Amino acid sequence: MEFNNVTVLIVDKEDLKNTVIPIRQVRAVTELYKSLLERDSEHETVIYEVDSCFDGKDLIRKSNFDVFWNHHSHLPEVKLLRYYDGEAIILTREAYNEPQIQETLASLENYPVLDDSDYSLKEYEAFLESWDDWGYRDFLRGLYSKFKLASYPSCSQVLDDSDSDTLREFYKYLQPNCLYEVEGSEVILYIAEAVRNCTKQNLVKFIKENR
Repeated sequence: MEFNNVTVLIVDKEDLKNTVIPIRQVRAVTELYKSLLERDSEHETVIYEVDSCFDGKDLIRKSNFDVFWNHHSHLPEVKLLRYYDGEAIILTREAYNEPQIQETLASLENYPVLDDSDYSLKEYEAFLESWDDWGYRDFLRGLYSKFKLASYPSCSQVLDDSDSDTLREFYKYLQPNCLYEVEGSEVILYIAEAVRNCTKQNLVKFIKENR
């Protein structure tokens, strides 16, 4: 069964007895998991599938997975299966037929996100991660290039000594209306726009405040 950003697959209930991995225990069970996914829709157990990594997947899928798990993991026949590059929530038919689970899955037919606040938080966390990984360096390079800071070592030293958090606040000041955009698993930062918005007065103020 296909829902927006969710795949629900049917597997054999007997196999479930031998395949449920203790919650949060990480194991490589690729072949076993693959065999479960090849079962047809006449069997008795449901797998709610989503990858734990972002490669090729989007933040909506990750958010929906976490929200589904947080809302329904208290049910005795809802288990978490983890393997080396992904994870799945396994439900027995009884759990799948629970009204609260049916309501959750039905809601995805009309709107792709289970919890907007969780999704927004994940977007912001992805922004922070991208900023720390590469964004602030690109921001620095842009400022260096625009204002030829290599010729002003006392000014460039202040920027070089500023940590990622401080530079991020400066970026927010320069680009207040749109800090980032998320497309699937990709975070787009508006570095060029922020650098373009930065005036000499903005830069001088930042340097004076962070000497």
